[in-house]
Amino acid sequence: MGKKPQHDPRRKRMNRQARLQHARSTNWLMKYRGKDIIKGYCKWFAVDPICALTELRMLGSTISEEKEAEIRKKVADKAFAR
Repeated sequence: MGKKPQHDPRRKRMNRQARLQHARSTNWLMKYRGKDIIKGYCKWFAVDPICALTELRMLGSTISEEKEAEIRKKVADKAFAR
């Protein structure tokens, strides 16, 4: 009996500890060239915006309180719409 094949990229199956370690080791913050770092982190590691916000702060990125409030409002509005 072999292992079940994994179809998602490894970075999308990582837990928080692994994501933080990977982002530090590959210097992900410095290499990112997009406009919205939170959106990019969400897409690259397949996490929600609140998780991305928390982890980016853990990695040392400075994110304004206004941006955080905007993200939290978007997530709450999306949950309310469901």
